[in-house]
Amino acid sequence: MRFPPFADLDRDQRRIYAEAPADGAMLVTGPPGTGKTVIAMHRALRLSKDNRSVTIIMFNKVLSRYTGNFPNMPDNVNVTHMHDWVIGWYRAAFGKIPPEKEKFVIDWEKIRNKIRVASEAQLKKLNWGHLIVDEG
Repeated sequence: MRFPPFADLDRDQRRIYAEAPADGAMLVTGPPGTGKTVIAMHRALRLSKDNRSVTIIMFNKVLSRYTGNFPNMPDNVNVTHMHDWVIGWYRAAFGKIPPEKEKFVIDWEKIRNKIRVASEAQLKKLNWGHLIVDEG
């Protein structure tokens, strides 16, 4: 299976790609197979050319492994599974794994409360830079 090159994008995909702001949020929705992951990968590649660190997080482990093995993936693009990313993100600031309600169910309310009382140094470590969420 090959990853579609930019030249293979259809008109709608190219429009979404072109309209995506370099700095800012954009929500792309659509049913399975419409190219959301392809757009996410091409966006990451474009941003990486500006020497930006880009992280793409995915909920699906198989998809994250597949896209993480994309040929010629720049070193400043990291593709990871959502749970792995959250653990690393939280651990960088607080030195431990994030709280869970149960196994594999992150307790976002506890995380939010922890962030509210975080120090300036911890808040700086929580800045995730340019983040692309696929299958959020």
